[in-house]
Amino acid sequence: MKIILISSILFLLTNIANAKCFKIESSQLKWTAFKTADKKPVSGTFKSIKYPKQLDINSKGHFNLSVVVDTKTVDTKNSKRDVNLTTAFFALFDNSIFVSMNAISNKKINATIKMNGKSMNIPFSYSKKSNSIEGKGKIDLFKFALSSQLARLTKKCFTAHEGKTWNDVSLEFKAKLISCSK
Repeated sequence: MKIILISSILFLLTNIANAKCFKIESSQLKWTAFKTADKKPVSGTFKSIKYPKQLDINSKGHFNLSVVVDTKTVDTKNSKRDVNLTTAFFALFDNSIFVSMNAISNKKINATIKMNGKSMNIPFSYSKKSNSIEGKGKIDLFKFALSSQLARLTKKCFTAHEGKTWNDVSLEFKAKLISCSK
């Protein structure tokens, strides 16, 4: 889910001429999951996402970037929902989600997400706006072997979800980067 921030950094870094170092001025990550047969959206963020404060790029435009999302810090602006997500879903697998960048091409950002011991390459569409970037992507929880965890969340929230919790999750990010000097 932190894919998004990484993706924005990668795009800006490869598209701003002569810059060698960037700092993240601001960022926003949003995930949207779905409940009920009508696919009612439920959105949130994570309060703890660890990423480097500075990103260096070599003369060929290559760099390494890793991000760690602490799932115990889920924030939906609803404390009961946060507890349900933490205890009935995230607590059933490793509490971190790891993201690393692979490449950018043709308005696509490719990232590797590692969650629940499974790694998947996930494409994101992106658009550049001034000195910021926005991206959108989607993950399928079943591809991360999270069907039993999703079933437990559905059971825990059966009434609120009307018996249906969807396996697809939309991801969105916005990031603003500034050039830094060494």
